[in-house]
Amino acid sequence: MNIEDRVSEPKIFEELPAIGESEPFGAQAHGETVRTLCHDMRQHLMALRLLAHDAGGEGDDALMATVLGEVNWLAALVESVLGGHEDTGPSVVDLGDVVADAAGLGFAGVRCVQSIDIQGAAWAKVRQSALKRAVLCVLDNAIRAAGDEGHVAVILSTHEGRARIVVADDGPGLGRLAPQHSLGLPTVRAVLADCDGSFSLENGSNGGAVATMEIPLVAWLVGS
Repeated sequence: MNIEDRVSEPKIFEELPAIGESEPFGAQAHGETVRTLCHDMRQHLMALRLLAHDAGGEGDDALMATVLGEVNWLAALVESVLGGHEDTGPSVVDLGDVVADAAGLGFAGVRCVQSIDIQGAAWAKVRQSALKRAVLCVLDNAIRAAGDEGHVAVILSTHEGRARIVVADDGPGLGRLAPQHSLGLPTVRAVLADCDGSFSLENGSNGGAVATMEIPLVAWLVGS
């Protein structure tokens, strides 16, 4: 069975509701939590960036470049949430490019079977770097669940005026992996709420897990 078949009719886990539905504080609380923690991270990232610039000797250039790249990646995420000087604000972007870029990063060096299906044009007004990191976060979870022998599918489609980004895996399903102590899913929810989107994480109808991100399309594309 193709992994795309697992996307149909998933059962939503009640403990992972969409933003603003059954959560007591909704998207605003998620956003404030993420902003507070990102504010705390900012100074540490600045220190790490300086250390990466100053450290290293002969033969260490490649390692330091890698460290600096990771620090800059995290710093850009923090600034995109806090609205700092590196954040250019929302803009109309091609979601196909965003998904392809995120998938290129996420799938690099992994052994699972991968598929990317971009079904036509999908343009939306989003914070591009923040959305890319949200997609990458969801993809990282799927890759971890699938393992080296599993399958991960990334699908971009449109439905009733909204873009739909689906990341599906054939891993053990929700609640059957050791939890990751990170801000991953709260960050994803906050990023989607920022562009009037939604996020759900569900069990696939035939196993595995399905993450779905929906974002409103720009008006000129909806009317076409």
